[in-house]
Amino acid sequence: MTKCLATLTAVAMGMALIPQAARAAEVPISGSFSVFYAADTNPGTHGCHASDYFVEAHGIGDTAQLGSLFLDVAKCYMPAAGLYGGYAGSFTPRVPNSKDTVTGTYTGSNDPYTGYFPNVFGPFHGTLTINGGTGRFEGAKGSVSFTAISGGNVAYYFLDGNVSFGGH
Repeated sequence: MTKCLATLTAVAMGMALIPQAARAAEVPISGSFSVFYAADTNPGTHGCHASDYFVEAHGIGDTAQLGSLFLDVAKCYMPAAGLYGGYAGSFTPRVPNSKDTVTGTYTGSNDPYTGYFPNVFGPFHGTLTINGGTGRFEGAKGSVSFTAISGGNVAYYFLDGNVSFGGH
């Protein structure tokens, strides 16, 4: 019994000494972001295919779990992808100090819109696949789904998914 108790104590002490960043902890992520975006009107720029258009977006939002974050998106709009067009690129959310970032890939598709102003509003959805991070987000992995709508060079994103930190 004494050996078993000593072993359990040693294991517990060892776990306490492992830095939090080294232990994988899955966190549900939900939140919303507002971004301003600009699109290059010349196809085939910034690494996009010859028939695709580059889109850059920057904004700010809030997640209940991680607080306020800036969001940077660089993507290619592919008019011929899917039924309504699609997107592929990268994204980087970061805390205001810019030392803590998450990086990953961005994929999405446009959705049909049947309202009064189909040339003004554009709903879309997709996935942010998280494949790394820096600072307190070191070793981040996960997947976050988004639903969004754009209009007038502004887009609103609503996020929902899971992210794990550490545990390489």
